[in-house]
Amino acid sequence: MKSPAEHRVHSRMLVLHLDSSANSSNTQGTVKPSSRMLRSFGVLANNVHRWTLRWTQCFDRS
Repeated sequence: MKSPAEHRVHSRMLVLHLDSSANSSNTQGTVKPSSRMLRSFGVLANNVHRWTLRWTQCFDRS
């Protein structure tokens, strides 16, 4: 079993690999939308993470 941190790194590497393969092969139109979806999902996850951090900080102050 992988630890959550290891799994996170592995999935990030997978996303990077998908992005690089999509960028290198512009002829394959099937790969690009999925990589764009993955990238936007990563951005969304980042925003949610930042938002939860801000909330926890607000609660810690009070």
